[in-house]
Amino acid sequence: MTEKVQYYVNLALPEISKSDSPWSRSLVMIDLARSLIRSEKSADLDRAVQLVLDAISISSGRPVISVQQRISEFVRDAIGRWGFTPEVRAVVDAAIVSGAS
Repeated sequence: MTEKVQYYVNLALPEISKSDSPWSRSLVMIDLARSLIRSEKSADLDRAVQLVLDAISISSGRPVISVQQRISEFVRDAIGRWGFTPEVRAVVDAAIVSGAS
């Protein structure tokens, strides 16, 4: 149901972005990224990785367990589909640097 995830996240993201919660914004962005890599029709690793990197940046230095878990799930899904690519490595490295690993 990746298309539905993308549809609803795109509806919610503007409102969440207005909130004062970097964690909520990060979680929604990571969920969108996961939907992009799980899509059967239009998987997009590059866009997904950029979303996760942006999400890590938003909550950098203030990681919460749910953000850490979602990043781990994203990495697991991406590796399962494409292997340990340089793009996936960039997510892992950014998560370690930000304290979200």
